[in-house]
Amino acid sequence: MNKPKKSRLWPSILFIGLVIGLIVLALLSGCTSNERARSWGGTEVVALAQGERVINITWKGVDMWVLVELPDGGKEFREYSAWGMMNGKIIIREVK
Repeated sequence: MNKPKKSRLWPSILFIGLVIGLIVLALLSGCTSNERARSWGGTEVVALAQGERVINITWKGVDMWVLVELPDGGKEFREYSAWGMMNGKIIIREVK
């Protein structure tokens, strides 16, 4: 009785598919919405509360900082970090 020959092509195809999958995963996970918006022309949405007004937006590396005027007249710098792990906030109160 003859045994069917195993194809040696399948391990190669599986390996190539795995390598391509890992490359695609690395590219997609390493590019956050901030990086896409700044480097590749993507879109970043910043939602403000009612009554707030954007004064300025600036970048520090891949982190975005937004200067917002609050309804009470105060101002606030808000950081939108690339990974969302450490978002800073600076509150500015003017004493009159």
